[in-house]
Parts: sequence; C-alpha cells; structure tokens
Amino acid sequence: MLFIAGGLSQERQSDSSDRKKQGEEKGDKSTTRSYEKQTDEGSSSAGWSFGDAVSQDFRNHVGFSIGAYEIYARNQYPDLGYSSSVMLTAFYPRVFANFGRRRSRLNLGYGYGYGFDNKDASRHTQEQTATVDYSYAATRSWTFRLSDYLFSSPNYYGSILQPIFSPGYVPPIYTSGTVRLGQRQLRNDLSGSIGRQLTRKTNFSVFANYYLYRYETDSLYNGEGASVGASFGYQPKKWLTISTSYSRVLVNTDPRYSDATINRVQVGQFDFRLSSRWRAACGGGVDIASYYGQTYTYANANASLSRSSRNNTLSFNYNRGFSTSIGTSRLYKSDSVTANFGQRIQRRISFMASASYWHNADLYAGGYNALIARAGLEFLLAHSLVASAQYAYQHQLSRYQDTSYVPDVSQNLVYFGLQYFWPGARQ
Repeated sequence: MLFIAGGLSQERQSDSSDRKKQGEEKGDKSTTRSYEKQTDEGSSSAGWSFGDAVSQDFRNHVGFSIGAYEIYARNQYPDLGYSSSVMLTAFYPRVFANFGRRRSRLNLGYGYGYGFDNKDASRHTQEQTATVDYSYAATRSWTFRLSDYLFSSPNYYGSILQPIFSPGYVPPIYTSGTVRLGQRQLRNDLSGSIGRQLTRKTNFSVFANYYLYRYETDSLYNGEGASVGASFGYQPKKWLTISTSYSRVLVNTDPRYSDATINRVQVGQFDFRLSSRWRAACGGGVDIASYYGQTYTYANANASLSRSSRNNTLSFNYNRGFSTSIGTSRLYKSDSVTANFGQRIQRRISFMASASYWHNADLYAGGYNALIARAGLEFLLAHSLVASAQYAYQHQLSRYQDTSYVPDVSQNLVYFGLQYFWPGARQ
C-alpha cells in the first residue's frame, strides 16, 4: 500500500514541475496518452454490466450499489441419488472507490451477499468478495500492475455475487473447480507484472501469480499454487507481434498427495491485428511437469479470435497443456474452449452470454469433463436502476471409477433481480 500511495503522490508531484522540466512534462503527457490508449484499447460497453461499467469508470471516485435477487437452483447428483431444489431471496450491497486517472490508477471494491432459503432456514448462505486493482505507468517505457481477488462462497447453490454480468475468474494454471456437495470455498488470487518497452518494436515483461484455495470442511481438496515467468515480444509490423515466454508453476496440495511443478515454454506466440476491431492469436510450445517423482512432457497450444466495437464483443479461446484442477489435487492433460459474447441491443438493453468446456485427462487413470454456460439480459429502467434476468447451467461428468472423488453434477440456476447504483450510468 505504501508503494501505491507513493505512486499516487508522485503523480501529483509531477503536475507541479517547473518550466525547466517542460520537455519532460511533454514526455509524461505522451506517456499518459499512450498508457490510457493501451489500457482502454479494445474496451467495449458491451463487455460490462451497467453496474460494473459505473464501478470501473475512474470518473466515479466513490459509489455503491445494492441488488435484490430471486434465485432458483436445481442441483442433481445422479451417482449419489440426490437432488435438491432451492429458492433463495438474496441481497447484495457493494461499495467501490477509484483513485487516480492518468499514470496511476487504483480500483477498490467490496461486496457482501446474503441469501435466505425460502424453505429451510438452516440453508441460509452468505458470500463476500473483495478486489484490488492497481496500475502505474512510471515512464514512457515502464508499467506496473498488481491485482488481488478474494472470494468466499458455497459452490453448490450458485453464486449470489457473480451472476452472468460479473464473469468468474479462473487462473491460467487451473482448470475449472470441481463442485462438491455442501462445501464452502475460499479463494484468493494475487497477480502482478512489470513491463518494459525496450525499443519501439520490442518489449519485455516479468510476471508472478499466487493462488490459494480452501474448502470449509474437507482439507483433502485444499490447494495453493505460485507461478513466475517472463515474456519477450517483437513487433515487426503494426499488424503482427511475435513473442516467446517461459513460466514455472509450483502447485502445493494436501500432504496426502504429491505436489506438482510445471515448466511452460511457449516458443512462438503470434498476435495478429486483422483490423481495428478484429484480433487473432496462436502459439505453442512444450510443458514439462514433475509429478510423483516422474517427469512428463506435453505439447501446449493456444488459439484465439476476438472482435470488439462500441456495442459488441465476441471472443473464442482454445488452450491445451498441463493443468491442475481446483478440488482434486491431481495433474491433468487438459483441453479447454471458452466463448464470450456481449451486445448492447439498445442504449438501455444489454445481452451477455458465455460458455466454457474442459476435458481433463488424469495422468494415471480417469478424469472428468466440465461445462459451464451462462446467458442474461439487463434492462436500464432508470438512470440508476437495472432489472436483470439470467440463466446458468453447469454440468460435471466424472470418468473416475470412484465417482465420490469427482461426482457427477448437474446444476440449473435462474436469477431475477433489481439493482440500484450510485452514481448513475453514463449514456
């Protein structure tokens, strides 16, 4: 926090420089414009809910929102012969604050949700989330970013705090988290990066991530991981960037299981700027993993296609490589596909949808598949009032002989809600 405060105060001091530093000030202004362009490039109003667009707008220094939701959840566990239907009335107040606007930006957020089970008071549930996101452009060449995400929620009712318009974040070293009956999950994701523009066409960056996951009653499925890495990029043409990267991932699990180490080398990553709205990328390399005293190798690959305009966002992503799953303490050969779509149908109507699929093959035997799909509509009824209707589906199919390890699960969730936020939405 001292570093953040120093960055914010340094921005204020730079504004009071004397005339002898006019040339440096011009450089700082161009740095600011370049950084803001880089930060906002590809952003679209269609990629945010109305409420999130308010909290992420740095023109809004402080604000709050409160939402009320009716949630229907249908959970089915075929192998356990168990199914349940839950009706929740949930309330979700949230506060946020933004500091800085140019070279130094800090966004803070905290939300608390409470759901009342309409049939069984013992199944009342609560959730909390806290976020910190700080970015700083020290000079024209140096950038720094630090973010932290803390989330506590039961993973068997569906999230009150994260309906479709606030998509969940999955760290890159993990596949989807497994759904476990009656388990509250605590997760903390901390990440940081430092970037350096070496020349007009080359750049270099280092990055680090730390992830912590805890289950309320069963420590067997707890886990934590850390990764560090570096990337070098070269832009021979305005429409093409070529990069290579290396990262080392350490995964610490319950003592009853083996820890894992993954060394990931991406030999070539090609990013194509097809037009002002379209982007495409592809790349590949090799993963080298150490697991139960053995060394394994597996080819990694990725591909993506995205489009962004003022009122529309569209993206497809494919990833292949080693990964570990939240809640199993196992190492997998994984293939994943994700798709996201957002559309501002009219100035006051927004539609968003997303889907993710994972195919996870255990290195020894078994594995599981997971599918998550979401869709929803938002209606801006007034300057500060939004009505929403959302649907989410999650399916988990185990390929283990003992399905209690990773149970088969099918979930259907329907949300209806009203949200009030201040300040109001900018049109």
